[in-house]
Amino acid sequence: MRVGALLCVCALLASGCGDDSGAGGSSGSGGTNATGGGTSTGPGGSLPTGGNAGTGGVAAFDASAESEIGTADASPDRAPPPSSFAVVTNRYDNNRTGANTQEPFLNTSNVKAGQFGLLFSRMYDGNPYAQPLYIPGLAISGGKHNVVYIATSTNNVYAFDADDPAAAAPYWSKQVAPVGEVMVGGTAPRPNGWTWCKDMFPFSGITGTPVIDLPNQRMFLVTQEGKLGGEYALKLHALDLVTGNELGGGPVAITATVDGTGDGNVGGKITMDNWRNFNRSGLTLFNGTLYIAMTSHCDENPYHGWFLAYDPDTLTQRSIFNATPNGKGAAIWQSGVGVAANEKGLFFSTGNGSWNASGSALGLSVVRMNLDNTLGDWFTPYNADSLNSTDADLTGGVLLIPNSNYLVSGGKEGVIYLIDQTNMTHFNASADGIAQRVALGKGDIHDFVFYRNRIYVWPDGKPLYAYPFVNNRLDTAGVQMYQGRTPVHPGGIMTISADGTTDGTAILWATVVTSGEAWHSIAVGALLAIDAMNPSVLLWDSTMNAFDNLGNLAKFSPPTVANGKVYVTTFANAYATSPSYLRVYGLKN
Repeated sequence: MRVGALLCVCALLASGCGDDSGAGGSSGSGGTNATGGGTSTGPGGSLPTGGNAGTGGVAAFDASAESEIGTADASPDRAPPPSSFAVVTNRYDNNRTGANTQEPFLNTSNVKAGQFGLLFSRMYDGNPYAQPLYIPGLAISGGKHNVVYIATSTNNVYAFDADDPAAAAPYWSKQVAPVGEVMVGGTAPRPNGWTWCKDMFPFSGITGTPVIDLPNQRMFLVTQEGKLGGEYALKLHALDLVTGNELGGGPVAITATVDGTGDGNVGGKITMDNWRNFNRSGLTLFNGTLYIAMTSHCDENPYHGWFLAYDPDTLTQRSIFNATPNGKGAAIWQSGVGVAANEKGLFFSTGNGSWNASGSALGLSVVRMNLDNTLGDWFTPYNADSLNSTDADLTGGVLLIPNSNYLVSGGKEGVIYLIDQTNMTHFNASADGIAQRVALGKGDIHDFVFYRNRIYVWPDGKPLYAYPFVNNRLDTAGVQMYQGRTPVHPGGIMTISADGTTDGTAILWATVVTSGEAWHSIAVGALLAIDAMNPSVLLWDSTMNAFDNLGNLAKFSPPTVANGKVYVTTFANAYATSPSYLRVYGLKN
């Protein structure tokens, strides 16, 4: 029996905090099994105003509202000074830069052994593939508090106090849907719920990072639910940030049907299979529309890449796009990275599947959608057939380079694609026609981060690379590296914190595997802090002190840095019978 909705806080130097094997902590008690329909608690309240309306990017509050929060010192048992920085979407912004450039407390001088480390942990149910989200100064529980939100594979959502180690329970928690049961075994074609791999095992629930609409105090997320051998459902939820209550008439069932002769069609119609498809990449809120991308479950056929647009107020579906209506595959999974967006459109990469030089099938492609969810432009590598035959799909998502017309993407071949957003070049049989192609050698690329005209990438089995972006090209001669670790799958899952462009404040944080391998199994991980502007320098490592140990790696869930703290999720054991933890790191004095 897996751990129920058992909640605790493991405060600094406090006893009774178990490790990820379940030793020293409760297992399978103190809560209910995943039956769905959980309750939420928490008084009503309001947020200060001044956030970006419906863009899904970094938000700031106005000074008058911020001043109502009060001040405090940054000791571990008290909240740091009030923050104006909110994390409302995957990788901080819709460019998917992975950089928080409003971090005034952590720097390359104070993040070091003896001064920085684990402050406390919080226990939750299920495995979080989603990135933690963070709202400062929320009016909740009779005061203004910084709140961190966790969403898990058992369809549980938690609103934890972000600063107080003594806050033993969340402000609210809710299981918003029954779990999606997963079993490994059998041969294709398998019944619903059965698959060959343990990517999502033994439950599939909330996988993609939710997105927060800050001015309207609501969070959007997608759940998967179902029982082995039965029907599965995908549902869109809008939750009140303060209470966890459903808004907008939600949840609503997510369905999609298009004309096509592709895999799984019935009478020239393709209907999305709600077991074989689910949401993995972060949700995107842009220009008043909510966008949801769908991937496959372990490539169990038939599946397709679906891209859906919704009205965030009514939760009604606005449009449907299928990447392979007359073919198969082309899942949009991106290692969890959210679909990128700007005024030019929406950008994503696809996995294995049918492709066509005309763009009528978009497997193994980097795609730009128009804002009305019609196809705008695309790039398909010249060696797409070879990539298909070796399962070398595009896994790194898309990062839009700020203040330029360029983007980067990549995948399992270990190649970085630098592409002009306004001329993606479609397909060229002899050689790619894009701006630049940088081959790192075999090694899966799962994400990128960007800071001060540098592109950072850490493929599995490779060093960390930092490429200067100069004159609209990656400067391969000027590349810098951290070679202290060459971690196995999934490589380094990164984030950057800095105080603007102030020297000595930029830190690259990454989670890596230290024992085992996280492809289809549970592995032990570590959190690293590296000088982002001098990446050969390791500042701190959670393995330096046993008390700071991370536990089991949460695959594809990047650290979230906000207001002097680093929030890192962990997984339970292979059968989800041990606790999972949110680790909260920060300055110790």
